[in-house]
Amino acid sequence: MTLTQLANFIRIAELQSLSKAALVVGVAQPALSRQLRTLEAEMGSPLFVRHAWGVALTPAGETLLTRARRVLAEAESARDAVQALAKRPTGRISLGVPASVGPSLFAATRAVIAQEVS
Repeated sequence: MTLTQLANFIRIAELQSLSKAALVVGVAQPALSRQLRTLEAEMGSPLFVRHAWGVALTPAGETLLTRARRVLAEAESARDAVQALAKRPTGRISLGVPASVGPSLFAATRAVIAQEVS
């Protein structure tokens, strides 16, 4: 199972149609059908009931839909966290300075940090 399969599964469930979902995700409908069959085989259960007018989730499909949304949200959160680290360094800095220099040094440091944060 891949994140793409899960995202496509969610789109099919939301649109209740393989052909509409294929248009939205930019995949040929037969390829999306194969992808769904592969996912169903991996899950060991049908995820949709197919009708002439579209598809409806089975109980197994309802369960997967809830969890697939969580998985994709976590994957997006992980990507965002890693990208944020790449953009800006984080962490703590410890300085040891004489008491006589501390007040003037820290006032200047606070001003620089405040500028970078905003």
